Amino acid sequence: MKRPRNRLVGNLAAIALLTSTALSGVLQPDVRVPELFYSSLQERPFPIWISAELARTSDDRVDWKLFSPVEQDSLRRTLAVQDKVRSQEPGVKHLSPSQRSGQDQVHDENCTIFQQPFYHFSEEAQEPGLTGLVKASHGIFSASITGISQGFFLGNPASVLRIDISEAWKTTAKLDPTGEIFLVIPFARFAIDDKAFCTGTPESSFRPQIGQRVTVFVTALPLDKDSSLLYADPNSIIAEQSDKTLFIPPGLKDDEELFPAKTLGELEEILRRVTRRTDRLTEPSRRERDSRQ
Repeated sequence: MKRPRNRLVGNLAAIALLTSTALSGVLQPDVRVPELFYSSLQERPFPIWISAELARTSDDRVDWKLFSPVEQDSLRRTLAVQDKVRSQEPGVKHLSPSQRSGQDQVHDENCTIFQQPFYHFSEEAQEPGLTGLVKASHGIFSASITGISQGFFLGNPASVLRIDISEAWKTTAKLDPTGEIFLVIPFARFAIDDKAFCTGTPESSFRPQIGQRVTVFVTALPLDKDSSLLYADPNSIIAEQSDKTLFIPPGLKDDEELFPAKTLGELEEILRRVTRRTDRLTEPSRRERDSRQ
């Protein structure tokens, strides 16, 4: 199912936008990602996404009032652990003034701890492997990354990607995106003051870049009021790397169905075959469910 490339829609003046900084540390003046996202759940008054620039005060401190009391407590505990680890690990490279102010990239050697938060947004248990991931996904998309912003998702360091969908391999009534789409991923490398905020381990994390082509498996429903913010867990993104080989996440590396996939084109052929097969497998249960409604 082909889809046209996304265009900016709606009243952008009503949305707080920023010029985001790519993870390479180079400013991208034409890339815009919202500074805040709010939950679709009305009982939550605090934003679920806060950009690092918005969370930084004028004197390079964390603006705590943006976070819920629970998130504040969790972040303060994490920073206390970070201070303790730093005092015991003299090999950790201290942040430069440009890193502390957000002007330059934070590297792995600046990180004292690598957070690995776990979010359970999926509605049901997932079978292992590619077939299980395809079955569990509300949407599967091929896309290009057109924007990157780092910040805090539910109080944890993360990144939000603006993606431009080129092909939809699977959609459902619950997830059929037509406007701007943003993707939360559990990876971050940024600093505020003398604190490095790092999520995702160096050896196994997907590191996004502007222009990179990705295939995304979305197993959770949209998270925000406008249904434009999606979450991708660490095992649900396959990406084309600079040498045209594939980054395959740890949870899928040993999947036999993916062994032949060395390029995005080969991955798409496998996806086409697997989605057709899983559609045939799930069709009877769909008819049964429809007959009961």
